[in-house]
Amino acid sequence: EGWQTPHHIWASRRWEHSDLKLGQTWVPFGIHWSNFDDWGNVIYYTGFEDDSDYGLSWAYEREGALGLALGFFKNQQLASDSRQRYDTDVFSGAPDGDDANAGGIRRANEETNQVNIRLAWTLPLDDGALELGASSMLGQLYNLDTRDMGTRAAYGLHADLSAGRWHAFLQGMYYDFTQKLPDTAPEGADRFVNVSSWNFAYEMPRQAGMYALGAAYDLRGEKLTVHANYSRLTGGTAEADSWIATAGLRSFWANLDIFLEGYWGHNDPQMSGRAPGYGHDTGLTEFRLDLRFIYRLSLLKSKQVDKPRW
Repeated sequence: EGWQTPHHIWASRRWEHSDLKLGQTWVPFGIHWSNFDDWGNVIYYTGFEDDSDYGLSWAYEREGALGLALGFFKNQQLASDSRQRYDTDVFSGAPDGDDANAGGIRRANEETNQVNIRLAWTLPLDDGALELGASSMLGQLYNLDTRDMGTRAAYGLHADLSAGRWHAFLQGMYYDFTQKLPDTAPEGADRFVNVSSWNFAYEMPRQAGMYALGAAYDLRGEKLTVHANYSRLTGGTAEADSWIATAGLRSFWANLDIFLEGYWGHNDPQMSGRAPGYGHDTGLTEFRLDLRFIYRLSLLKSKQVDKPRW
């Protein structure tokens, strides 16, 4: 769509069971990417999944032991007034005509000083593994107008299963943001927070609970897979529930990939482009059908190499 954004960029030092990363690196919270499709869920579109920010992270993983990941992130991905980002971060700019909350409120917040802790225990199975984990996040929310610091906090539990042909995940979480808005802000402005992703700005409740679950089954190994996902935002300061449901089929044959997926979104700004944000009662339920054929040209040969240690 005429814009580009980095997904991650970092330098690292690796040891046998751990690594240290500096740069725009993954924020250790929840499941890295839970969905079995390409659309995502409400946890992703509120900024708590597949998020990469600027800072320092350290992770320790060892089979049969408790895994630990720590992170400190000084700033969010790119400038806080940018819409052109892959993941979801707080948005400080003024909404315009292309945004879901066009004509809405400029809240002028940006993320800073964030600390993450993620614990995960991997239980080996005969034909797979089960990961059980817990995550927490504490950070600040700096307001560019008042120059005061608000707070951000989030807590989650998650499970990720791969057993033979079956794959499944389940995660639930709660978050709470406190904003330091100017006294001139409209009444009730602190009930929602401005965020942006995919060149698009919208609102989300400043406080809510969320859960997501999904399953996939390999009909023919990894060459033919069916999958379904469901996620929901509810409670807190939200005026209404928002949810996303997806289902589809994927086929991988030699150099040809085929995707057939359906996406449903209720009160979902990313799906409709008309709902002002998650947690708003617009009564909109939108549907999209995605059919793709992807053929990869084998112009270069690749070779799997051992993970470098330096």
